Amino acid sequence: MTNNVSIASTDLNVSIDLANGGRLSSVKWRDLELAVAHRESPLSWGWYPMAPWAGRIGRGDLDTPHGIEKLPTHLLPPNAIHGLLIDGQINLGATSDHEAMVWCDLPAPYEGGRVEQRVVLADSMMTWSLSYRNGARPMPAWLGFHPWFRRTLSRGAEVEITNPATFMMTLDEEGLPNGKIQGLTLPPWDDVFGGMLDAPTLNWPGALKVTCLSNAPWWVIYTHDPEGVCVEPQTAPPHAAALGLSPALAPGQEIRLEYRLSFQSA
Repeated sequence: MTNNVSIASTDLNVSIDLANGGRLSSVKWRDLELAVAHRESPLSWGWYPMAPWAGRIGRGDLDTPHGIEKLPTHLLPPNAIHGLLIDGQINLGATSDHEAMVWCDLPAPYEGGRVEQRVVLADSMMTWSLSYRNGARPMPAWLGFHPWFRRTLSRGAEVEITNPATFMMTLDEEGLPNGKIQGLTLPPWDDVFGGMLDAPTLNWPGALKVTCLSNAPWWVIYTHDPEGVCVEPQTAPPHAAALGLSPALAPGQEIRLEYRLSFQSA
């Protein structure tokens, strides 16, 4: 069985790595590679889905209707982070030249739950969607996308991010959202934003502009890394269950996240 699937449109080429959680290991617009290449930590490269939660969960303690469930914390001790797909095998579903679907049935404590990711390419537009269908017992769940964009491309200037948020969440001493909101600070950011007035954009002057559209009410923007930046739509913020911002899903209930990225010359 192949562990890599490639799809393409007129301007876009995408490779999907089934052995690394279905992440997009390569995203090319014309001659420009956008995805940060493989690095040692699975958290730090490619474009990957986050499910059945997005971001950090403090101490790996997930608040559920059944009490506290312990989540794996091996990727970023002492916290759980970015879901259960990131370093695992995922299954290939229906594919065509320009579209691919991958899926995964989840382990405990989300047993019976299923995640599906779909990537559809059309000329200079990529639609990246993620869905989660809950298992047999009520559980909190929220979704996100974590694309690592290269800070510099093979041509053009260093990336500039336009962040049209109207507020950001306050973080506690461990870097977890505490449920309070504040006005925007200046970058660098590793922060949770909301109240978007427009679509966030990434612009590499002289090369490329990417416009980021999503049905997500929350965004995490990360700019501390010397090689890459992240603009991450999420259905709820990190640590959402503890903050009461991710109500438990009923058995069989489904949630969905869509991320549409438009690419044009800059």
